[in-house]
Amino acid sequence: MPVQECTLDGKPGFRWGQSGRCYTYTPGDEDSRNEAKRRAHVQGYAIEQSGGEGRSMNDVSYRKAFPATIKKIAPQESDLEAMRQYAPGDVTAEDYFCGTMEVCNDQYDRAHERFTPEYLQRFAETLPGKSLLPGHNYEELPLGRFYDAKVVRTERGHSLIGKFFVDAQDSKTVRGISLGVYRDSSIGYTAGGRACDLCGEEYHPMGKAAGANCEHWPGMEFDGKLCTLTYIHPEKAEARETSLVWLGCQPGAQILQNGVPLDLIECKAAWTKSAGTPKEKTMADDVEEKGAASPPAITPEMKALMEDGQKYRDWLKAEIARKYGAVEMESTGNAMIAALAQSNADALKAVDADAQKLYDQKFPPAAHSQSRTDVQPPTDPTQGQQQRRFKATWGRA
Repeated sequence: MPVQECTLDGKPGFRWGQSGRCYTYTPGDEDSRNEAKRRAHVQGYAIEQSGGEGRSMNDVSYRKAFPATIKKIAPQESDLEAMRQYAPGDVTAEDYFCGTMEVCNDQYDRAHERFTPEYLQRFAETLPGKSLLPGHNYEELPLGRFYDAKVVRTERGHSLIGKFFVDAQDSKTVRGISLGVYRDSSIGYTAGGRACDLCGEEYHPMGKAAGANCEHWPGMEFDGKLCTLTYIHPEKAEARETSLVWLGCQPGAQILQNGVPLDLIECKAAWTKSAGTPKEKTMADDVEEKGAASPPAITPEMKALMEDGQKYRDWLKAEIARKYGAVEMESTGNAMIAALAQSNADALKAVDADAQKLYDQKFPPAAHSQSRTDVQPPTDPTQGQQQRRFKATWGRA
């Protein structure tokens, strides 16, 4: 399916096939045109890798991290029988280091998404035989392999528990798990899509540009109600792998296909400050922990500085929203602002700088006027007087 020309809001662009997103460019700007065409090709690559244009644009690879709670177990005979099916030769219990982990659950996470129990059951059916990887690095050999998985009922809902094994002679991995250094995991999977819990429509991060009817954004409030998402079409779900990762909190599932983001926008936001994280420790909390009688009083000068800082952060958020909106990426801008709700000015400035680059690509700034320092003194005295009067007037403007 080749890249085709398209038009969106009166602007020319390129898209993959008949239903891909139309990436517009500025007429007469060759760099802008090439970038739009490149993004259409990458979009086509993602569609082809996910099974063709007939599948949902949501039906691509995802990654989602959870605290793993890895535990060592003593393999039973049934465990050995299950593990031996992956070994071409004779092996004994001493050859294996076995463990269990909570791979994922059905609770809303910090990305404001949740799996259904049907999704977890589908993962349980497809996880055995899949690899345990280091940090989703598909170029590295597996650290181990899953040989069993099941869905269990817990106090908070349902959880997917996976059993895995690694080589008992792999001292680095075994010691890392035993000491609790390798503690957190992230499941790599395919999904059939997500539905908005507010409107019931299928959600897509590109919104109407991808043909979706849902206009909400997860993590944002609409008429006082928080937008959340639930995964749908469990028959299309598959657990691809599970990795040991550096952080087991849920920073938000990034939509990927073989490592290529669909929207090609690198989010440099401080996701650890996104909505749903534990309440940030305050000065009063810190004083209470240390046993002080009361927190220091906030002076009027300190309060004024705090208010100015909040105004500056609010201004930066407005600039981010304005610039992303100007380049027709309003949904991306909204996601940035939601993720940076409690972030400091440095994080906001970094995202604003990225937004400015996109804005400048679409609306190149005008060339600055030539400096007058290189102008030679006039030979005509009258002309010099006119220039001095003009310079004086300009200087007072």
